Amino acid sequence: MDTPAVGGSALREFDRFYSTVHVPEVLAYYPGMLSCARYRLTEQDERGDRGPMWLARYTMDEHAAARYRTVNSDPGFVMPFTPMPLSERDFDVRWRFLWRSLASYGDDAGTSRGVRLIGMDPAPGTRAEELTAFNAFYDRTHLREARGALRSRFVTRYELCQAFSSSAAPRYAAVYELDSPAVTNLPVPRVTDGPPSWRDRNTHWRLTYALIERIDRG
Repeated sequence: MDTPAVGGSALREFDRFYSTVHVPEVLAYYPGMLSCARYRLTEQDERGDRGPMWLARYTMDEHAAARYRTVNSDPGFVMPFTPMPLSERDFDVRWRFLWRSLASYGDDAGTSRGVRLIGMDPAPGTRAEELTAFNAFYDRTHLREARGALRSRFVTRYELCQAFSSSAAPRYAAVYELDSPAVTNLPVPRVTDGPPSWRDRNTHWRLTYALIERIDRG
């Protein structure tokens, strides 16, 4: 979400409320929801405003994901959580997406200090066999090369299950775990050229977030 007009004590109260009230309520409401990592944007997409200031990344099992899809797809569903300490005009939920993991690479031990988040679609008009080539290249080649270029210890790639917001959702996203929440000064990587479905892909956003805190299910 974004809080463009909020600052000072109101922003500090929002931050405190989100971690100490809202996240525990969400984790309790969905059995099988395991944790939430909260982030703040440090590097916007170089092409302009493509990502929200605040990011909450919930990790859940298949049962929690199924429940989440069911209740949030109900047009009459009202979230049963304590209201935010902000008026509705003061915050904007830009994204609410549900993703499933496809592949991962690296060492997932420990806690990262931030993430590099990249979302993309294959080239327009990609056929089934071309999509197979796209995914094979992404999993076997690009994830490893990009992980090295970003100095990321661990990366996970996801596929969209459902979007619950009006913002356009890319079909695929990759989350690179970072030891430092900054990538601006890293050298430009030399990467392998992929198949046409990869070369002509549409990259929705490239964003870097710093970790605020991780909250595990109590």
